[in-house]
This record gives sequence, structure tokens and C-alpha cells, in this order.
Amino acid sequence: MDSHGELPEFEIDYSLVWLHYYSRMSSRAFKHASRPISVLSSIIYSDKGCIVLQKPPGLTCQLSKSKEATGDSLNHFNALLKGLGRTFGKQPVPVHRLDKGTTGALVLGRSSTHARNLSQQFQTRTVEKTYLALVRGGVQTFPTKCGEIRTPIHYKDGRASIDHSSNGKPSITEWEVVSSSPSAPLTLLRLKLHTGHKHQLRVHLAFCLGGVSHFHPLCQRQAYR
Repeated sequence: MDSHGELPEFEIDYSLVWLHYYSRMSSRAFKHASRPISVLSSIIYSDKGCIVLQKPPGLTCQLSKSKEATGDSLNHFNALLKGLGRTFGKQPVPVHRLDKGTTGALVLGRSSTHARNLSQQFQTRTVEKTYLALVRGGVQTFPTKCGEIRTPIHYKDGRASIDHSSNGKPSITEWEVVSSSPSAPLTLLRLKLHTGHKHQLRVHLAFCLGGVSHFHPLCQRQAYR
């Protein structure tokens, strides 16, 4: 926070990496992956206006308003915020969400006012979000080392699909090859969203990147393949 009481602009690195073995985890193993995380060890950064946490996979970033939260993941998130409240003197307020299977930086406001300020930065895209994604396909299956996907996405009954008609929402994803496995058909990509539609990265990777013969779905349990 600067001398004028305004929150600073900052860049956030997210990670969408979910290795393939997670999709084969038993329900018992997945429950173990969703166990409560240490409050202090999860803090990446904090100041007078915000707290940034390292979110693990398996944690639902949603507060339960009922007295009895349904599901371990909701209980864990409620407990995490309460633990932060004890540490910082006041329970922080969620600013945005990350998907349950996503790991990465999760921003919380130190008060409702700070949370609204930060939320506005997310809405106006002042916050620059960078994702890392492990996808299927070796480096030779990519047309270039980097590029931009500008394919519209349409939503029907909660499911996203590619739609070049007027019904599609303009969607832009910037991508860059970071590294590729020498022994397995796997590639690590750096991604930036210039529009933030639901499941945009998953759909663009699964149906747009690579041309007709090679697409690159995320290495995780998803419907878009």
C-alpha cells in the first residue's frame, strides 16, 4: 500500500499444472490431497492491504455460508480463512477464485474495502495473470514456439465450445512453449489470458492449438479433450 492508501498493481503467476497421475488417484488419495494446509507456510506475500497464498490442488475457493459446510474442501477453506484471521487479527476476504484442481497464487483482501479494490483490479485486468500448463504433445507438434489464439467460445448448458458465428464470445489466449520432455509427449506452456471466459484455457488448448492433426489438452481430468 502506498502513501495515498491505494493498493499497488502487481503481477500474479498461476499454475494450471495437474500431472496425469492425479487423474488416476483413488477417492481416498484425493481426500488426502485436499487436507488442511498450514496457514503460515501457505503465505507468499502480505502487506496492510492484502494476503497472497499458495493454493494447493484439491482446495475449493468458496466460503460456505451454512453452519455445516458440505465437503472437506469447503471445510478446509473456511478453516484456512479463520486461521488467517487469528494470525492477522481479522479474517481476510476472498478476492477471486481458482479452480479446485488449480494450484497458484490466491489473493485475499485484509478488509472488505481492500477486497473490493483488488476485485476491481481483476475486473479491469490491471492484474496480469500468467499460467503454466502441462499439455499432451511433444514440442514438434506445435506450429511455432509461441503465438496467440483468437477463437470465439460459445456456452450452452454450462459447457463451452468453439463457435465462429456471432454467438461466440471473442476469446484471446497468448501462449509460449517453456519446455518439453525428451522422453514423453508432454510440453510445458506459459499462458496469458487477454479475455477471462470460463474454461477458456482448457477449450483453446484442447481444440485450437496445434492445427487439425495435433491438439494439446491439459494433462488433467477434464471434459475438454
